[in-house]
Amino acid sequence: SAHFDADLARLQFGRYRSFCAQTPSVHPSRHPIIVPSIIVPSPASSTPSSTPAGAVRWAEVSTDEPFDTRPSLSERVAMLSRLATETNRATNELELLGIVGRQIATSFGVDLVTLSLTVDDGRRISFMSFDPEGRPLGSGFEPSSDHQAASRAAETGQAIHEPDTVQSSFTDIVQLVAGGLTSAVVLPLRVGEQPLGALTVARRSRGFDRDDLRTLGQAAGFTASAIQLERTAEVAQRAETERHKADMVRTRRADEIEALDRMAAALERFELVHAVAVVAGEIASLRGIELCRVSVVGPDGRLVEVASGARYGARFNDVDDSGPTPPDTLAVETQNLVLWRRPDNRDLDVVDALNTLGVTSVFALPVMWDGHAVGAIMAGSTGGHRLVVDEHIVVVDIVGQLLAQARGGPEGLQRLLTRSSDLVP
Repeated sequence: SAHFDADLARLQFGRYRSFCAQTPSVHPSRHPIIVPSIIVPSPASSTPSSTPAGAVRWAEVSTDEPFDTRPSLSERVAMLSRLATETNRATNELELLGIVGRQIATSFGVDLVTLSLTVDDGRRISFMSFDPEGRPLGSGFEPSSDHQAASRAAETGQAIHEPDTVQSSFTDIVQLVAGGLTSAVVLPLRVGEQPLGALTVARRSRGFDRDDLRTLGQAAGFTASAIQLERTAEVAQRAETERHKADMVRTRRADEIEALDRMAAALERFELVHAVAVVAGEIASLRGIELCRVSVVGPDGRLVEVASGARYGARFNDVDDSGPTPPDTLAVETQNLVLWRRPDNRDLDVVDALNTLGVTSVFALPVMWDGHAVGAIMAGSTGGHRLVVDEHIVVVDIVGQLLAQARGGPEGLQRLLTRSSDLVP
């Protein structure tokens, strides 16, 4: 004999569809559910047929709803397995929430899915909602008071089952009535004692039975664990990234300090004509910088290049009078920093100037003495992966101050003009 649990057989009724279709007791207008509670086949046949040889008892459950398509036990297990598998593929929390929303909406036969996560110590809710096809309906941040049921479930760790949304005491559940949603379940998303948020699902037609609540509770548990794991991974990744950045910054600053020491020593010990050449070379050797030009204001007020430094054969292109004003000239005229970077600059004139100079990023600082610009230092990069950073500007600003106070002062800088041909290749 073969024994069937009536409830399980009801859920698995699709397997007997063809058999029941031939049974006279089926009344298509009422959409009944025919439950084979016990089937005792004869020894000659191990499968039911339209005229089984054994005794058959039928239980008819009448309903005014369309044919019940609730999943079988094995299908529920498969749903949870898919959910666990898909969540493991997420690379960030936002992607994870999208996967969960789509999987629950399309696999669990619900008309609305909302994932609510607590933020700002529970004062606000970050939410994402999905329609029955798993398409996003909306997302955003709202006060926790606007999500009473979700906040309560997250806080207490207890699921909230609302078989009739009209009768609910939670305003956010009652609001579902406007969308034709007649029943809802709010399940907590928690890991241990730590509340993460809540999972809300709702339906328009039938309600949620015991098996639905059990399966959705397991889905909520998977989701909470996946969110916690993703957050842990993101924290670890951010920490590793920050450590890497910190190491790079420490290394760069160590290099910059050493370069500053060498430039200060050169300006103190060498004749200015040699010291300025050291300065140009050291600045061009800083990480992220490839070329440098040191210029002095001549008697006619125009800048004259007195030293330059470069790596990888790079150099500033010459700019004639008809071209854009070079950054170092602008720095002298404005007595202020001039900073141009192509990636974050939409000014076509600036982009044209960068192209003319043959660089992707450049900055220039005036060399000031007694309130007047007596020269300028310009540095830049030709590589797309190299960008001027604030530390570069600080270093060059310090060098400019040292240069203005170097041996000979402004008069010494002026004397460089007579020897610029010896210093500039």
